[in-house]
Amino acid sequence: MRRSSSTPYVVSLLAAVARTSIVLAGADVAAVASCPSACFCNAPSQIVYCSRRGLSTIPADVPADSRQLNLNGNAFHSPVMRRANLSTFVLLEHLYLSECRLEVLEVGAFADLVQLRWLDLSNNRLRAVLPDTFSGLQLQHLFINGNRHVRVYTLSNITTVCPVVKVKGYGG
Repeated sequence: MRRSSSTPYVVSLLAAVARTSIVLAGADVAAVASCPSACFCNAPSQIVYCSRRGLSTIPADVPADSRQLNLNGNAFHSPVMRRANLSTFVLLEHLYLSECRLEVLEVGAFADLVQLRWLDLSNNRLRAVLPDTFSGLQLQHLFINGNRHVRVYTLSNITTVCPVVKVKGYGG
């Protein structure tokens, strides 16, 4: 195969463009570098997409300053969502956990997510939502539809704690 005489020039030009892009991206490069390899991160908007990636746990290297985390469609190894799984994401506003095979929400699992406004727990295997599960949150949207036979013991509590919450899938 014969190479064109312009090939080295094109390769050098592409390398220069790549270096320039990295320099111009500045702060975005650092944020993208910490993105989990199985996910896609939009650094300027602080959104992390890890949907349907075959993940068995929440990736350890999700940026702590994420505002939105989408984990829909991953079959988590543990059916229990614990506070320890989420405690580093104090800036999260939107959390998507639908179709993750969750069965139990530990009371206080979301306690550190004080900025959380949107929580999607739909289409899991939740058996019960206990009182104080969402205590301290200011949720505006909670999705629990598609959880067959779920017993919700906390809706009166959540409407007191979060008076404008829209609960989807449980009489809402």
